[in-house]
Amino acid sequence: MNTRPTPETDAENDLQCELAAWELLKEARRERDEARKQGNDMREKWLAKGQCCEYLGAELHEAIKQRDRLAEILGDMKTLSEITEQRDRLAEALQMITTFDYTDMQCDNGHGCRSVAQKALQSLTPNEL
Repeated sequence: MNTRPTPETDAENDLQCELAAWELLKEARRERDEARKQGNDMREKWLAKGQCCEYLGAELHEAIKQRDRLAEILGDMKTLSEITEQRDRLAEALQMITTFDYTDMQCDNGHGCRSVAQKALQSLTPNEL
């Protein structure tokens, strides 16, 4: 059956095309709005991650400064510990010298080995011996 277009069928076809175009337009707008929302959500997440990275970077920098300071303190403590050990060995040696029996040796007269050792021992405070 061969039907000829009439003004009524043309109007009906035009209306259907117009309705289809409106549906496509609504769908396109919905997809646009959804994509815009996802884009905004992603932007917010990236901004939050950027702030988090800035904070973590600052925390890392502070931790590195503290680590370096602790390493310096530990180095100082090691040096202090070595000095303390040396002092303790010296005090022990001086204590041994001062308690050595020099009766069979020449008189010290305040300038000999025993006198120097006693002066060195006296320069150390009593709680350091």
